[in-house]
Amino acid sequence: MGGFQKKGLSPEEYQHQRTQLLNRQQLETADLERRLSEEEQDIERGALTDWEVQYARAKLDLKEKHYKVRDNYCQCAYFSGSHS
Repeated sequence: MGGFQKKGLSPEEYQHQRTQLLNRQQLETADLERRLSEEEQDIERGALTDWEVQYARAKLDLKEKHYKVRDNYCQCAYFSGSHS
């Protein structure tokens, strides 16, 4: 209580300033949480997009490998006289 008396504040003025500071703190905290949440969502979207690209590339590589194996098998079968 001595602090607000040193500044020449009445108990009502002290309470008013205290309330204003608490309100400002709550607004700043809410703003910070909102910005952090948006940033987290951006990071998650970016990570998901990166993962989707990597997954699509891996699927494509696997298909390419399978086509090459199948093509190899068909060529071997054709040249070995197993074709009709």
